Amino acid sequence: MNKHPFTFAICHLPFAMLLLLARPALAQTITAGPSLTNANISTESNVATSGTTVQFTLDGCEQAEVDFFDSSSNKIATIIKNVTSSCTSQQSVFWGAQWLIGSDLGRHDGTFSYQVTPSTGSNTGTPLPATGDPSSFFTITSVDIHSLVVKPSVSATGAATFPYTISYDLAKAANVTATIANSSNTVVRTLLNNQQQAAESVSTITVTWNGLSDLGNPVPIGVYTLTLNASDPAIAGSSATTRTQTIVVQSLAGAPGDPQALFESNTYVYPNPVRNGQGTFQLEAIRDGANLSLRIYTITGTLVLEQKYYGLSAGTVETFPWTVTNQAGNKLGRGLYYYVVREDDSVGTLQTVKKMAILP
Repeated sequence: MNKHPFTFAICHLPFAMLLLLARPALAQTITAGPSLTNANISTESNVATSGTTVQFTLDGCEQAEVDFFDSSSNKIATIIKNVTSSCTSQQSVFWGAQWLIGSDLGRHDGTFSYQVTPSTGSNTGTPLPATGDPSSFFTITSVDIHSLVVKPSVSATGAATFPYTISYDLAKAANVTATIANSSNTVVRTLLNNQQQAAESVSTITVTWNGLSDLGNPVPIGVYTLTLNASDPAIAGSSATTRTQTIVVQSLAGAPGDPQALFESNTYVYPNPVRNGQGTFQLEAIRDGANLSLRIYTITGTLVLEQKYYGLSAGTVETFPWTVTNQAGNKLGRGLYYYVVREDDSVGTLQTVKKMAILP
């Protein structure tokens, strides 16, 4: 009977090659390490450098999986390292010590651990350090802002409006600054100014933006940016990664505070009584796209002068130096007068009527 060709070929291979074929695949191993360059992550002023680096050496060109775990052994991050050159040299894997918390990358304080597992194909080596090995432990004590959520109120038409509720968590107690800037990157409202806030283990921090600027005026419709910063006063240079969120203001309908009251309080003439033939009117636009008008009347209702301003942005202050003359440039006599200031804009109309006196 003829031997099977494959069997015949195997039987005639050199003995050394037969030994190689019979040898099981080598287990993938870590020949040096692993170790951490930073076992206490105490700052995150620069996430690109404030994490930790895992170093190890493999027995060849392999793949290494570096896993990070919290104190409850939950895997919080994985980094895959494909070793394709300088295979038996020391390898380095940097981790910025951030993982997904809610919908945001962030950190918690506490004790954590790591493991490196080498593999080639279906062959997996032994993970090191061993589970529970003290050399696998490291700590994170840096301040961090995470789980940032900004929720608007909803107007009768379904548009986002004021007040806006801002909530976030801190990895540990820290001093927090929260600002609102307009599309020109000008800060219009400071909600928190280096203010001590509690850690997430105590509570979630909640602040509210009521739609007013630092001057007490309603901000105009537009796009704004919330910026959060935090620092640990006990650790010099311990600053959290800055968190930002865009706030799109579509309606002022829900803004608290009375726009009419703001309009009235920011409309006046000084001095009053007007003396020495000179007075100055101040008018302020409360909402974007405002058209302002100033009309001065005698006490019997005769119009003596009119001044107009068009297309003003919210918060624009106009001053009108008045020489106590009428529209024709003639001097007015002493007595009581009244003036009417009106704002017309896309939201509606604001108007105020006030008295003044003219003295020599």
